[in-house]
Amino acid sequence: MSTDRGDHLLSERALLESGNRILANCAVFFRGLRRMGIPVSAEQEALALEALACLPPGDETAIREGWRAILAHNPTERQWFDTAWRQFVLMLIGVREPLVATQTLMASVARLRASWRNPPQVIWLGAGRDDSEQSQSEAQVPLVVRGGRTVEETLRDRDAARLTPEELRQLEKVDVAPLWRSSRRERTGRKGRHWDPSATLRSAARCGECLELKRRRRVVRKRRAVWVCDVSGSMEPYSRMVLRFVYAVARAGNPVELFVCSTRLTRLTPALALRDADRALAEMIGGAPDWSGGTRLAAGLRRLRLEWGRRLLPGSVLILVTDGLEAEDPEALGAEVQKLRGLASRTIWLNPARSDPDYEPTARGGVRLAGAVDHHWPGYSWRNFEEAWDRLGDLEKPSTAGGKRDAGSRRYL
Repeated sequence: MSTDRGDHLLSERALLESGNRILANCAVFFRGLRRMGIPVSAEQEALALEALACLPPGDETAIREGWRAILAHNPTERQWFDTAWRQFVLMLIGVREPLVATQTLMASVARLRASWRNPPQVIWLGAGRDDSEQSQSEAQVPLVVRGGRTVEETLRDRDAARLTPEELRQLEKVDVAPLWRSSRRERTGRKGRHWDPSATLRSAARCGECLELKRRRRVVRKRRAVWVCDVSGSMEPYSRMVLRFVYAVARAGNPVELFVCSTRLTRLTPALALRDADRALAEMIGGAPDWSGGTRLAAGLRRLRLEWGRRLLPGSVLILVTDGLEAEDPEALGAEVQKLRGLASRTIWLNPARSDPDYEPTARGGVRLAGAVDHHWPGYSWRNFEEAWDRLGDLEKPSTAGGKRDAGSRRYL
């Protein structure tokens, strides 16, 4: 089946004329999933119909689980699929003709689009089965239409491995607040925790009397974020999305240092100054000679510590984007991250493989990495990176009192 909307309407019309209501219901159900934001391709439709022919026709649970395994690929899509399936079973006793239902849907869309800011979203709409014994109340099942999400919101939650280059360009705009830190410098003002006797006496000498007490407060500065992105072969589906997000963060005015690592470490910070995102991405990919190569993360982190560690990491947040696969020595990977953790303010691991909340790393490199970082968060979609940045802003709130961060307060998430 084609994914074009008109082709689907023609296929449903042909199926109705041939009297095959089961396939007509399936075709409309697939289109309903696409309206919810689940990308159902023609290959997936054909595979689902093949599975339907092999599954017991009276076993609803088996059909639901089989179709969910084919059509839903992450926890969010599985949750949407379950909602659509419940409405699918309910609406089987509803509207008889899917063509009439489609025209009714189009009229509802035209009316609601004028009053709703977001386009309406259809849970499911399909044909019913012939059952002469069903009651009149059961046959009048209302049409379920509710406010849906925009295309941009759907793309933000989609796995980066399934995003096309055109869809990635739609996610360039990001509104991120800067990370703040308390500087060692102090500034005189009316508010502050400590009294400033020198400023108070100088003010009294100018005025002839002490009118107010001057206080000192810590100066608040933007905290630098040092990104180390794994661009090896296993990370290739996610690398472009990560680089675009880092570019968006840098263009928002945040101090950023960018390194990529596959078999060697490469600094790509100068490319972030380019105004065109596509040109910047091309410069980054061209500047990494080992793009989509092997994985020598431990050697790359050792070079980062020796050449840039003392200059860039003190007071900065170190963000590692990798799947935790190490081709050489996993023990050396854990040791290097521990050393970098002692230099940076906080160390974060964003893992694209952690799409499941119950995920635990099984590779030796991932196990060592999880035990060496401060936080281990998912990083498979654009939304994950936005949420991680927001959580970092909450964790890195500046303190006017100063003082070092308590090492015992580190949490492993």
